[in-house]
Amino acid sequence: MSNRTSPPKEDRANPKTNHGGHGRFDPNPAGCFAVTIHCEFKPTLTHKNLMSKITALKAAQAALKEHYRANPAAALLTLSAEGRVDFGNLAVEITRPAFLNPAGLHPSGGGDGTFACPVEVMLAGLVSCAGVTLAAVATSMKLAVRSAVVRAEGDCDFRGTLAVDRAAPVGLTALRLIFQLDVDASQESIDKLIELTHRYCVVHRTLYAPPQIEVRVG
Repeated sequence: MSNRTSPPKEDRANPKTNHGGHGRFDPNPAGCFAVTIHCEFKPTLTHKNLMSKITALKAAQAALKEHYRANPAAALLTLSAEGRVDFGNLAVEITRPAFLNPAGLHPSGGGDGTFACPVEVMLAGLVSCAGVTLAAVATSMKLAVRSAVVRAEGDCDFRGTLAVDRAAPVGLTALRLIFQLDVDASQESIDKLIELTHRYCVVHRTLYAPPQIEVRVG
């Protein structure tokens, strides 16, 4: 039995370069497609209840900000997502966080823990894409993988997102993609499986060499 629990060598060589590159934005690249996600918000709160929630959020975040000022290390968290690969259906079941919809504030950002943090949703997307790609590549390589768990971890400093320290980063400072495999195969075959998963996973490649993001209203 062989296990692979680290990304391919090219990921480890220079994390800042690998995760911080910038691609070019092309509105009509040949052979590419665009996906538009629509979010619809419907008012479900009375004005009184809304103001009560706003007051509670401000109080929660004020306490967190004071806590982070006094204890900067408390703002440094590692968020994560995990999924189990279904090789029979070429699918992935997200096992953590189990409540992906709707998304909301992380408890370290003032949330009450009811909803999944959007960063965890992003990590779950990486887990899903990597897991599905892994399953497809393993099938193509005729590898009999008995089970596979994919975990994505991202380090975040909440002093940045709460404006406690302007020098603190707002985005994730590190990403890790970890594969736990139960498979009888040579190390060479496992290395090839991970290499091809890295190469053809759309979410992984997007984060690996991110494109410029166009932000607009309407």
